[in-house]
Amino acid sequence: MVQEIEVGDKIIAEIEVKNTGKEDYEFTVKVHLAKVPTGEKFWSDPKYVSIDSGRTKDVEFEITISNDMPKGQYKLRAYVYKATGSSLDGDTESYVCDII
Repeated sequence: MVQEIEVGDKIIAEIEVKNTGKEDYEFTVKVHLAKVPTGEKFWSDPKYVSIDSGRTKDVEFEITISNDMPKGQYKLRAYVYKATGSSLDGDTESYVCDII
């Protein structure tokens, strides 16, 4: 199901991040809305979270749809990085919405 949203609406995204490593780490979590089919991206500010080995934390993002975003379909994607900047392997999920 594709949700229709308008300028000024907010999208709340909660990302579950699990540290499957053997050490405690600080992670950087970012989300973006990507315009379909052009791929133009509108990034959130990053969030930084420290997670002990084997533990999980939820990271919440609130994205306000601004008037500089063209109307059309978008996918929301989440990315998790170690604080060193290296991208992590893992599941990513996308959410589809239409800005009207």
